Amino acid sequence: MPAILKMLEEHNIYLVFPKKAVLLHLNVLKLAKFDLSLLYGPFQTTALHSLEAFIGKIDFTKLCHHKVKGSMLGSPSSTAAYLMNVGDWDDEAELYLTKCVEHGGGFGLGGVPSAYPSEIFEFTWVLTTLIKSGFREELFHINPVFHAIDSLESQLKSNQGAVGFASGMLPDADDTAKSIYLLKLFNHPTSSRAIISQFTSPKGHIMTYLYERTFSISANCNALLCLLSSPEESDIALTVKNVTEALCNCWWENKMIDKWNLSQKYTLMLLTQAFVKLLRCWDAGFLKCLPDTLLKNRVMVVLTQILNQLLFDYDPSALEIESYSEEIAYIVLACAALQSLPWPSTILSQLDLVMQDGKLRLASAKVEGYQYLWIKKTTYSSETLAQAYYLAALHVSPTKVGWSPEVEGHFQEPKASSKMLGFFRSFFARYEPAWKFEASTFKSSTFTRMLQAYHADIFPTRDGYEDKYLPYIPVTWILINNFQRLDLATLLLWEMMKFSMWDFLIDEYMEASVASLPFQDRKYVKRWIKTSLFVYSRDRRTGEKRFHEDSSFINTLGNYAREVMLHPSVQAASEYDCKKLQGELRSFLLAHLKQINNSASLSSDITHTSSMGHTLFSASRSSFYYWVKSTASTHISCPISSVFYACLLSSVAKITPEGDCFATPRQKYKASDLCAPLAVISRLFNDYASIGRDQLEGNLNSVNFQEFHNGVQDPQTSNDSSTCESTSNTVRSSLLQLREYERQGSRAVLSALINEMRVPRHGSGVGGTDVTTDRGYGMNLAKSDLAIICKGMELFASATKLYADIYVARDLTNKIPIVAGPHLNQLVQANNFILQEPPTRSCGWNHDFGVPAVVLRLMALTLLGSTVNRTGLAYPGGHSHADPRSCKGINIAYLFANWLGAALVCQPFTYNWDQTIVGGHCGDRQRFYLWNSAQNLVQDIVLIIMPMPLLWNLHLPWLKKLSLTFIFAMGSGICVITLIRVIEVAKADLQDITHDYASVGILSVLEPLLGIVNCSLPLLRPVVPHLAELARFRRTSTDETKGSYTYGLSIGSRRTHSKMPDAYPLDTIVTTNGGFYTEAERSKLGDERHISAFIWACSKAIQCRRGEGDCDFQVVDRRDPRTAVRDIPEFLVSDSILPFSNRMKSGDRVFTALPLGKELHTVRYSEEHSRQTDSHS
Repeated sequence: MPAILKMLEEHNIYLVFPKKAVLLHLNVLKLAKFDLSLLYGPFQTTALHSLEAFIGKIDFTKLCHHKVKGSMLGSPSSTAAYLMNVGDWDDEAELYLTKCVEHGGGFGLGGVPSAYPSEIFEFTWVLTTLIKSGFREELFHINPVFHAIDSLESQLKSNQGAVGFASGMLPDADDTAKSIYLLKLFNHPTSSRAIISQFTSPKGHIMTYLYERTFSISANCNALLCLLSSPEESDIALTVKNVTEALCNCWWENKMIDKWNLSQKYTLMLLTQAFVKLLRCWDAGFLKCLPDTLLKNRVMVVLTQILNQLLFDYDPSALEIESYSEEIAYIVLACAALQSLPWPSTILSQLDLVMQDGKLRLASAKVEGYQYLWIKKTTYSSETLAQAYYLAALHVSPTKVGWSPEVEGHFQEPKASSKMLGFFRSFFARYEPAWKFEASTFKSSTFTRMLQAYHADIFPTRDGYEDKYLPYIPVTWILINNFQRLDLATLLLWEMMKFSMWDFLIDEYMEASVASLPFQDRKYVKRWIKTSLFVYSRDRRTGEKRFHEDSSFINTLGNYAREVMLHPSVQAASEYDCKKLQGELRSFLLAHLKQINNSASLSSDITHTSSMGHTLFSASRSSFYYWVKSTASTHISCPISSVFYACLLSSVAKITPEGDCFATPRQKYKASDLCAPLAVISRLFNDYASIGRDQLEGNLNSVNFQEFHNGVQDPQTSNDSSTCESTSNTVRSSLLQLREYERQGSRAVLSALINEMRVPRHGSGVGGTDVTTDRGYGMNLAKSDLAIICKGMELFASATKLYADIYVARDLTNKIPIVAGPHLNQLVQANNFILQEPPTRSCGWNHDFGVPAVVLRLMALTLLGSTVNRTGLAYPGGHSHADPRSCKGINIAYLFANWLGAALVCQPFTYNWDQTIVGGHCGDRQRFYLWNSAQNLVQDIVLIIMPMPLLWNLHLPWLKKLSLTFIFAMGSGICVITLIRVIEVAKADLQDITHDYASVGILSVLEPLLGIVNCSLPLLRPVVPHLAELARFRRTSTDETKGSYTYGLSIGSRRTHSKMPDAYPLDTIVTTNGGFYTEAERSKLGDERHISAFIWACSKAIQCRRGEGDCDFQVVDRRDPRTAVRDIPEFLVSDSILPFSNRMKSGDRVFTALPLGKELHTVRYSEEHSRQTDSHS
């Protein structure tokens, strides 16, 4: 172009356009690096394709030996330049130019192609495209195709395995890879080594031509497809790895415009096809030497983001088009490749919808021209290639591939990611389809794992911290990038994910570690931040040595500052941006220290308290407005994040180190003005959501300022029960109204900033849209780079607001151990937390603390009462015993506590499932349900263990003891279920309780069902004898009037008869001592004997009932032997007690039974019946 401009100027034709000076300067730089003598050598170079650039600089008569079929490397313009400047007229060159005009792309109308001929290029591109789309059988029966394949194979063999875009032209990697791949598709085995040996760059990727300066995505994709067509070749692994890494880097840096095609959709199609092929080969067992991180953390992430871009760019309202669009064919082919992967069903359905819609557009459109997408010296269109891609897109269908469980597992997101779908949907329009959230959150766990790898690089590791915020960080940035269709670089998103994690970590470190330092030590840290934090140069090697090492706190803060200031993007930024970041970093750390001191001052002041129980911040020298605009905003990390983000944008937009991200004073001012309301929004939302937590931990909150309590009615002076809640809602409503005010301001400032940056000042591009030159002080910026900065600011503003919304919906920060607080009498130990009283003058139940505290108090009293009653149970003989009514009361109180807690933990109740309700709030539901489940587990374990000592002290064979122990131990299955439920409760995310607690609900139902089964197990053994008994009863029931069976014996002269009653009267008193026994006898027998005696009595009753033994025994009242106890309840003589009777010994002894109701009984039988009893024993 510079040479042509110069030739035009010789004819007094001058063209003026933006960046002309930049173009001429670039031409000078390139010519200075090029050795012109290479043109005279024996080997072809790419410079022969552009000889018009060297007019007046070289001797064209020395280039005749480079002609191929009359052309200079197949370039009509280069051949014309040669013919114009050669000494003698060249008829062969003239004939070549004539053919170009007559048979080239101009169709005889005067136009000429940028390269002619290009038979290998078009032939290989067309056939590989059609075969991959399913035209394999049709093409295999065309003879001319086979002749062309044979010709192509012979050219490869004669030219050391490489070819160019036409016969005899300089070989290139693109056409070589397509040719080898095509031969393999036609079952002509051809080695791929020529690609590796001739086109591998020093960095490991593939060059289109030797000495290529610009990386070609399409050439590397085609080379990768060619290499993967023979994955068994042993020497391709390293090249595959290098090429894959280079392609992933291009995607992460958003450098997706190829040097040979203008359409980014073309690049997406090639990249998708290559990476899907790579996964297939890896899944088939090839290339296992490739790093897992390359495939799982890079390739799969790229495929997921390509999926997002294709799906989010789909516009169902644009079904009508007036002409063919080659890009639509690229989209269809990319979707077909993606559909072969094991995505979730919702994503596959959406992919199919986009693909079918693309086919519909192609089938119904009119052919009125082709897009100028291909690049040589100029952009051009190819009718042949366009029609090939149309046919391929219309014919293609998804390939069904069987994937291994390992690969399928990587395309199925963990349960935690699926739980976040419902959470994030509440922040967007309700009509947004579910697939958008699923596609955006898909593979976010990969970024979470990457964040965890960086987690301990700066800050010390901490035990017991959950870091619940980590999974939410990637989703936040990806969602906004997708929903607003910003298409910003993955590298930019990733760097902000890391910085967001640092924001959480530094906040946690300052509040948990630095805040615990004595006041004098904090003063030293403050002095060090002011004087020594940046005592290092911008050189990393010296900077690492000059940080102070006096304490771990200094080291940690120094490491944090070093990671921020020595970040590559910060190092590449302008001096102004670096100094601004340095100042914001210092202010950020100092604001943290000031917040710590203010909170300490607040905690020590318990005299100034509002009517709602909040300590008022009396140490403030100014108003809430000044605090929220200064310390509070700086402490929230929004300002430092925005300046760091500006350095990242400068790097991504390729702004030179001399240029600031925001060039003019107006842009700088508006960018800073945008950060101010965003910081206030974050502060207000943070305080709104953490009023209870800040009060508990003693942190200064917005509601601690007097402005929120002036004019508010004191709930203690009102008899209205709703006054307390309305007072609390008034304070919260004030925070929300201020939030909305600042949000409106941020929208206006963002709009003004973007408009300011897009207005051209000193010139414009062609049509006034190509470039802007208002960068200030002569700095020009391309429109695409300017768009990156504008989109980047939209992303930052939206992400900051989304984080603020998340603060309200869910507290993701780690709980800081309580060192001191405003009401120390409430914050002593965990027992005080459960059993504490509300603070004086407190406004009812605090939404973060009160409801769970009340419920936990009830549950604690329930557990305490249960324990006392259990220990009060005693055996007969003077010990206390339990009233069954007390057990019922305990159970009722326990159930009431659970119901009350579940009903009141969220206010209003509908806030449990709809967390978009303004003013709604919840207590610590996680703690409530977890504490409840843990208590159930402890009670189950106690109930299983308690009978064991008693059981093993019975006089039974050890095998029977073992079998009974096994029956009891089967109840441990309930404990296992309860334990699993406790774990599920601990892991559950309570944003959508109807979804997140599904597994907990199933386990809760399974627990009592298994308990019923366990209780029924002892009844299985007597089933058969019981059926036999029923059969005997049917036989004897007809003879009952004849007296064949009597189920009651007389007392004295009176006899009673009953037919299998619910209670069994026992007669015939036989006694030798009046039913009493001495203290010595009682001591000798022991409590377990009392139990055995009662079991023996019950077994005798069963034998009497069955007619299997004598009924000559009785149970008498120990306190009144004249009164016979005639009835033994049915449950005491059930068949389940029968196995315990076999150890009873006969003899003329007296036994004491267990308590029955409130009476004590003795059982006795005479020696004259001992032999009959022994037979039953």
